[in-house]
Amino acid sequence: MLNVNKFIEKMDQRILAEGNDKVLLETVQHFSNINNLSQLIDATLNQTLGNLVEKSYLHPNGFDKMVLISGQHFNLRLHNFHPRSVMKPAESIHNHKWEFASSILSGGYTAQEYEVHTGDVDKYHYRYAKGEGIKYVSPDKVSLTKEYQVSPGYSYFMPSDVFHSIRRINDEGCVTVMMTGFTNETTTSVFTDDELAPGEGNIHCGMKQYTADELTQTLMSIKDRLVA
Repeated sequence: MLNVNKFIEKMDQRILAEGNDKVLLETVQHFSNINNLSQLIDATLNQTLGNLVEKSYLHPNGFDKMVLISGQHFNLRLHNFHPRSVMKPAESIHNHKWEFASSILSGGYTAQEYEVHTGDVDKYHYRYAKGEGIKYVSPDKVSLTKEYQVSPGYSYFMPSDVFHSIRRINDEGCVTVMMTGFTNETTTSVFTDDELAPGEGNIHCGMKQYTADELTQTLMSIKDRLVA
């Protein structure tokens, strides 16, 4: 079985020595293999279940965010996107404080990337900082620069300064393995169609925490689906 503590130590060292892009992309591609993923899930449930329960929740953007392993410079997660018939994503255009890599395990979605402060699409610009919440900045504009479909076997790396959103989830939902790297920025920006009241729109806020039993059942169900 995978030794979680040794894995964490190795990943933290590799990220500092080799950088986010190489290590994150290689790692999600490694765990896109069902046998490797099964070992990771089993190790999480046996060795770090408390961490999983503490950091996992139903995300407002329509997926179960399940943090399998956390290090000093990374988080390794599974994202279980619900079908649109179950939960419609409400994802705004945004960036992140950290770089990440993702690999599609099942299902798929339509992804979009944008340039901000330019174009002819009007949005409300908000900025989020840890400990300060989300604050209104100004009216702003965005322009769509790239749209693409992702499906099982597709892996990609996302820099922290790329603004993006997910616009459509396949009818069967989608499961991805995602790894975040060390933090590059202190704030993130969000561009929305609607004005947000204070305290709303926090893209890091969960809608529902899960119990250990619920997370165990979800992860085992994902294993069964991917093997079938």
